[in-house]
Amino acid sequence: MIKTKKWLVGSSVLAVIIAAFVFAAPMATTTCAAAPCKEQANGSGKLIMPDGTKRQFNFNAQKLPDGTAKGNAIIHNPAFDFRGFIEITCLEVIDNRARVAGIVRNTNDPTLDNNTAVFEVYDNGNPGRDSDTISLVFFSPPNMPAPTPAYCQTFENFDQMPIDNGNIKVDDCS
Repeated sequence: MIKTKKWLVGSSVLAVIIAAFVFAAPMATTTCAAAPCKEQANGSGKLIMPDGTKRQFNFNAQKLPDGTAKGNAIIHNPAFDFRGFIEITCLEVIDNRARVAGIVRNTNDPTLDNNTAVFEVYDNGNPGRDSDTISLVFFSPPNMPAPTPAYCQTFENFDQMPIDNGNIKVDDCS
């Protein structure tokens, strides 16, 4: 008789635990809030320039709640033997287009150190090859203030070139 009571008590405890999970699970999923969407752009790839050189790029940029941006870009253009790291400070995303700008840091060309660099990309779906595009990188004079959100909004569309290898992703939160 004692064994039966232990089994009944154990069964009751197990039933309470199962009921707690069954009833708690739906409440847990309804109380979770979705993470806020963040405008962002990232990509990497190669493209063959008209002179036959292969330009390489890699970047990631994320817009922060205050409108500024953070991220980095690494650009290599053998046409003029440029390798540089760009500290991204502004990002403008509209639909599938992203304009990215920042300050050139750590480059093999000291005349471009601390210059502002800006470029633009389009995410035209997967796969990115022959579909996604990137502009040239444009440089401003050195020692200008870091690009602000307004800076990324002041340009017309840049001429684009399709990438030959890689992918670009732009998220505009829509």
